Amino acid sequence: MARPFGLLGQGGILRSLPGTAQGRGRCGIHVSGLGERAGGLIGESWISENFFTLRDAVEDLSDTEQEAFFVWCNYKSHDLSEEDADDLVRDFRDEYQGEYDDEEDFAYEIIEECYDLPEFAKTYFDYEKFARDLFMCDYWFDDGFVFRAA
Repeated sequence: MARPFGLLGQGGILRSLPGTAQGRGRCGIHVSGLGERAGGLIGESWISENFFTLRDAVEDLSDTEQEAFFVWCNYKSHDLSEEDADDLVRDFRDEYQGEYDDEEDFAYEIIEECYDLPEFAKTYFDYEKFARDLFMCDYWFDDGFVFRAA
């Protein structure tokens, strides 16, 4: 395995950025092969100035939120090497809704939290169609995470 700058050791810097454990990161960051796509943060002989800023910015997120953050980055095609890490985390927090089994699971929670339907009405409610409507424009779902469309 190639080891740029010798940073891949146990507890090394690359291990402290979420998603870099086991040689494969999120947002297309691969640290095991020098010729592979590095997401603009890591190259054969360099590390982006934004690498450490990004690592510090996502440190306050839970493990689940960190995973969701990188799903969000991929979906939105954010350039992690150029964009302000604090702005990215702020925008992510604004759009992130949580982790759900599927779109219908999220729709069920919306009904429970936002609508005061009697129990008998809930048995007739079409959660599948409600979810379809929610995810047409207002929300998007990827890899178990729901985000508000912005």
